[in-house]
Amino acid sequence: MTTKKKSGTITPSKVKYVDGPHYVSSYCNNVAFSVNAIDLVLIFGEVVDVVGDQAVVERRARITFSPAQAKMLQWVLTEQIKQYEENAGPIVLPKGIQLGLGEGTVKGQ
Repeated sequence: MTTKKKSGTITPSKVKYVDGPHYVSSYCNNVAFSVNAIDLVLIFGEVVDVVGDQAVVERRARITFSPAQAKMLQWVLTEQIKQYEENAGPIVLPKGIQLGLGEGTVKGQ
């Protein structure tokens, strides 16, 4: 498939979305992160089992973002979560859930 680049400004209402030949829809309840000098990588998976005290995560997709695209994703997610919580109430993380590392760790209720 050839991609033709055109100059100009594109607004969200002017975008037509079509499913590509490799498009998939998948459930995710686990995300792993990897960062290097030029990319942010998200690895989406599903916890499929717990053996002893260890979760078994089946990896489903690996998506690599440029820093600019990752920044836009951050903004979109922040806005969508804000709107969701305004309509449905606060999202409460389950007890025992931990996000982040070190001082930035967010713990569930």
